[in-house]
Amino acid sequence: MGRRTPSAYEGKGYLQVKASNGKCLTVPYDNGPAPPAGTQLFWWDCETRWFCASQLWNVVPVQVGTADANRTAYRFVNHWTGLRLSLGPATAGESGGRVTQDTCPK
Repeated sequence: MGRRTPSAYEGKGYLQVKASNGKCLTVPYDNGPAPPAGTQLFWWDCETRWFCASQLWNVVPVQVGTADANRTAYRFVNHWTGLRLSLGPATAGESGGRVTQDTCPK
C-alpha cells in the first residue's frame, strides 16, 4: 500500500491511500450528506484531475503506550467526514476484513 500527496494539499497533511492495484481508499459518496460511523469504505479509482475529500486523509500522530513506554502511532482522519479509519469490529481479526470509519477518541 502506498500514499500520494495531492499537490493542492501539499503541506496540509492530506494524502490519498493507494493500493498496489492503483485504487484509492474512498468513503462512499452519493451526492448527499456524509455517511456515518460504521460505513464500510471501498477502493475506487484515484481522482487525478481534482481531489475529492472522500479520498483525502489527514495523518495525525498520537502517543500510545503505558507509563513506562510511549510510542507514536498514526490516525487517518477523512477530510470530508472527520471520522477516522478503522477496522470493522466483526471482521477485525480476519485477513481482508472490512475497513470502516469511526468517531475519533478524544
